[in-house]
Amino acid sequence: MHDPIIIPTDEGLFCPAGNFHIDPWRPVPTAVITHAHADHARSGSAHYLAHHLSLPIMRHRLGEHRFTGLDYGEQRRFGAITLSMHPAGHVLGSAQVRLAHDDGRVWVVTGDYKRDPDPTCAPFEVIPCDTLITEATFALPCYRWPPVERVGEQIWQWWAAHPDRPCILFTYALGKAQRVLAVLTAHADRPVLVHGAMVAMTEIYRQAGVQMLPRATCIRWARAADLECLARIRAQPQSPRYSAIRKASPLPSCLPK
Repeated sequence: MHDPIIIPTDEGLFCPAGNFHIDPWRPVPTAVITHAHADHARSGSAHYLAHHLSLPIMRHRLGEHRFTGLDYGEQRRFGAITLSMHPAGHVLGSAQVRLAHDDGRVWVVTGDYKRDPDPTCAPFEVIPCDTLITEATFALPCYRWPPVERVGEQIWQWWAAHPDRPCILFTYALGKAQRVLAVLTAHADRPVLVHGAMVAMTEIYRQAGVQMLPRATCIRWARAADLECLARIRAQPQSPRYSAIRKASPLPSCLPK
């Protein structure tokens, strides 16, 4: 009986033969990161290894650390383990981690992944292996997503049908927001006003060559109002709070008064 290549520890998934962790929960000497979402990439480790397209996002979110970037398919040796990363199709730079032991066994840790097409990242790749450790966020058979092209068409129809009011769409700041902006390029070339939390992530995607709708310049308005307040102002201009909110937070110059 062989020892397992991956074991669970208090810090997360650990590879004893290579002496590294994958997506650790706590600071460790060497952290192999599948992608840059905050539940997988946490601050404090001494050395991070990830796909090179994840590194700008990790630097923005985690600050300066010791980072090493790999290409898909590039191999690195860690003790008795040959490690390589392969597309997961989840977000920019997302990767499955392939661990090939010198005794011939191959294990794969998927991280988050999806098999649907996504114009913002490399498509999911099937990696033959002996043992697969998979994420299962939406694994139940009740989850059946419509094609992304259909969703993009629905968003565009809703947006185009309301030219005189703000259309506000809530998305994750990393991954979903950029996917929406990319899918909508098939229907429009209008600028989109994005929340400040999405600005840096969107520009990192753009610098990586991802084609998306242009982003309107965000304004510096007071913390007293957010996009919800903006929607209320535009929809109910005669409300009692209208004057106070407008005084505290002027509307962006890119929007009609």
